[in-house]
Amino acid sequence: MSDELNLDSAKSVLESGFEEAKKVIADDGKLEELLQSAEGKLKGIPVLGEGLSHIPLFVSMVRSWACKEYTEAPFMDIVAAVSAIMYWLKEDDLVNDKTPLLGRVDDAAVCMACYLLSKGDLDKYEQWRSTKKLEA
Repeated sequence: MSDELNLDSAKSVLESGFEEAKKVIADDGKLEELLQSAEGKLKGIPVLGEGLSHIPLFVSMVRSWACKEYTEAPFMDIVAAVSAIMYWLKEDDLVNDKTPLLGRVDDAAVCMACYLLSKGDLDKYEQWRSTKKLEA
């Protein structure tokens, strides 16, 4: 099982969703539906470690990017974030989400891979978002 859940395999899973993520990004309705699903799913589960704790940031950055409020994010960071969100929303993935205790471990690993891949740009987005809130 440890081979299934290492960071390299999580990165591979993340990257396998890039093509589908690009299609979702190209369709405003599908993108918003995905973001709403992600937010709804987050409300239903407790945060599982650092990996899943980044999902609200991914959702926020993608939404800000899609609304053209924040355009500084590189396109591949948006693709990675959408891919991570799509993977997280799947129930039947590397470890089925219904599997007690372990069901979210693979989700957390894929989200952590996305965070590590895009960390610098996510930090910039967080700064931008904080500045925007202070201005409001």
